[in-house]
Amino acid sequence: ARLRAETGLPLQWYDVLTQIAASPGPTTMHELGDRVLLSQSGLSRLVARMVDGGLVSRTPSERDRRVVELSITPVGRSRLR
Repeated sequence: ARLRAETGLPLQWYDVLTQIAASPGPTTMHELGDRVLLSQSGLSRLVARMVDGGLVSRTPSERDRRVVELSITPVGRSRLR
């Protein structure tokens, strides 16, 4: 509750942002799913809301177009700080 009051970020959003920010490059949805405690559909909905909020970008992988890669945006990095 304190995190949300101070930053406006729900705990799950904070968790996802920290996981993506800790990766040396883009994170795939599959990798992220292994690191957070959400179902695949719940994670997809959460990431969609974060993309809409400008915190995360979602792009198809250049190596495998079936894979979606996630990156933290400058806005997301600022909110995480």
